[in-house]
Amino acid sequence: MFINEFDELPIDMEKLRKRLRKLTNIIREIAPQDLENLRRLDNEIDGYCRVISDMMGSSNPYWRIHPRYPEIRCSINGEVDIAGQKFEIREYSGKKCVCYSNSRRKIPAASLILECFQPCPGNRADYRVGYIDKDANNLKPSNLYWDRIIVR
Repeated sequence: MFINEFDELPIDMEKLRKRLRKLTNIIREIAPQDLENLRRLDNEIDGYCRVISDMMGSSNPYWRIHPRYPEIRCSINGEVDIAGQKFEIREYSGKKCVCYSNSRRKIPAASLILECFQPCPGNRADYRVGYIDKDANNLKPSNLYWDRIIVR
């Protein structure tokens, strides 16, 4: 037996609904700028915000958590967020890259973003990122696709 919109929800679901309603009201009382300032000043508050964000991440159509780097999130607008901070994508050796960990780790931004929204269909070494509009500066996932490398 499944539950449709006209049936009563089980008690557990009703309790969850009430708790989520309370949580939503509490969060709405906090100004976004105040929350951002608190996150910068207090690691514990930042941790709580990340837990909430991670729990909602799979249902968030705008931001996705990277499957291999949980501290990295990518948006549908081609933005990258590392450890809760918006990250500027820079150009290194002619490629747009995300460079962090004191410049020791450079990851091509296009593949990083595409992996968040569409897993590589096969062995990562057999694919490269293609651009639908042929513009390497357009890093929106809707412009990116996995292009198979053909070895002759």
